[in-house]
Amino acid sequence: MNTRTWHIGALAKETGLTVRTLRHYEHEGLLTPSHRNDTGHRVYSSADVTRLYEILVLRRIGLGLAAIREQLESPRDLRDVVAEHLTATREASAVQQRLIERLQRVHTSLEFGQLSSEALLRVMEDMTMLERYLSTEQMERLREHRSSVGVERIRAASVEQQAILQELDAARVAGTDPSAPDVLELVGRLKALFLEFVGEPELAGAMISMVQSEGSAVASHGLVSEELGAYLSKAIGVSSGD
Repeated sequence: MNTRTWHIGALAKETGLTVRTLRHYEHEGLLTPSHRNDTGHRVYSSADVTRLYEILVLRRIGLGLAAIREQLESPRDLRDVVAEHLTATREASAVQQRLIERLQRVHTSLEFGQLSSEALLRVMEDMTMLERYLSTEQMERLREHRSSVGVERIRAASVEQQAILQELDAARVAGTDPSAPDVLELVGRLKALFLEFVGEPELAGAMISMVQSEGSAVASHGLVSEELGAYLSKAIGVSSGD
């Protein structure tokens, strides 16, 4: 019968752990020494060490302390434990991969030039919103198209777009009928800019769905009010023959 015992310092040295780690395991209810000696020092038994190595094995495969405590208190077939952890790890890996792709797109946007913190936040918000409506492949096609158009043209088109929207809003406030020729001419220019920016009808359709779902004000970060959005919708319907 193995009656060997270890004080905390000796156990830490033998296992390569720190005394602080062993105390933390005790605090978390994972490893409590079998007893304390007359001076109050922790004394670990062979059973305690066996339990410690079980903890280390479970830690090595990536289980958190709460999951380890649950396994030690209510042991289950390790095959089930590993299978569940594998599924969770794959899901976490997929989330991390999506984050990597998002950061790559942000980095690509930054390559166009220096952005202020506010502008960078806007880029990230736009990407997050778009990802709810566009597939990864569509996002990549949109990014490639924007890259081919070039930052200077995108900036110029943005200025032109804002000017057109201001004219349209002025027409709305003045009570001009959405079917008026001047309004339809402005809408035609806006459509052309949008298609130039997006590159293909499929992506345009997906982004229009985004605007319809999110609302004009949210999708445009306040550039297009809900009132102007409704006015535009009527004018676009007329210009499309709806």
